[in-house]
Amino acid sequence: MPSAHKLGDQPTRYNTLKDARAAALKMSQENPKVYVTLFAMFSLIIHTSKSLNVFQPSDSPQNCKSYWLSGKEKSFSQKQVIADQNATPMMS
Repeated sequence: MPSAHKLGDQPTRYNTLKDARAAALKMSQENPKVYVTLFAMFSLIIHTSKSLNVFQPSDSPQNCKSYWLSGKEKSFSQKQVIADQNATPMMS
């Protein structure tokens, strides 16, 4: 399994969801109070931030609707999903 990158490093890309989730967990354990999420752009990439973006639920891969904080995986709440949907502009 590839090791998790440190905060501030270039993003590390993962080819499997299993590897990306394991690296996200490790990074979350090493960096408490930092939100760790995954997003997909040609491969899976770990994203770290001090807060969650309103669009984070829809930016996450379809089969990984969760984030990590202080070493614990948490699912996006229904309130977060609805806020994401309401913040997304509709085409008319």
